[in-house]
Amino acid sequence: MKHLLILSFILISACSSYIKKPEVTLKEVKLVGLDSGGVDLNFFLSVNNPNSFDFTMAGYSYDVKIMDIPLITGTSRKTVVFYSKSATELPVAARIPFKGLGAALKRFPDPDAIPYQFHADLTFETSLGNISIPVNKSGSVAVPGGLHPSTILKKIGNLLKGAE
Repeated sequence: MKHLLILSFILISACSSYIKKPEVTLKEVKLVGLDSGGVDLNFFLSVNNPNSFDFTMAGYSYDVKIMDIPLITGTSRKTVVFYSKSATELPVAARIPFKGLGAALKRFPDPDAIPYQFHADLTFETSLGNISIPVNKSGSVAVPGGLHPSTILKKIGNLLKGAE
């Protein structure tokens, strides 16, 4: 029995040295919606599985900050299969309510370069147990031209001129 346990440990150790962690990068951040309730962002992750076998993601958690102000956290238990020797795009949707944006808006950010920080932990199932891969990215996201405050104010001004 003792020899079987030692042999199992050696086999598991040998197998784990052949498992490569998937490479995860943040490809793009898009502002996809803006309404009276808040802002919708999509964070597009690229997950490259360098192994000769498939990985299954058991879920993820994430948090988003804008201008170093924590805005939103979320989790998903969405199961996604990442096929061997290929990259798969994983969209992470985040809805940020305007009440959370209040402190950031007081700092008057440039609508063409609103700084953000994105952190996620992806959990993958393997035959040897779960592994977690962190993703950290900072950058900036631009408000689409038609939604810039100056453009909206100009449209309102033009409507008011037409009403006179």
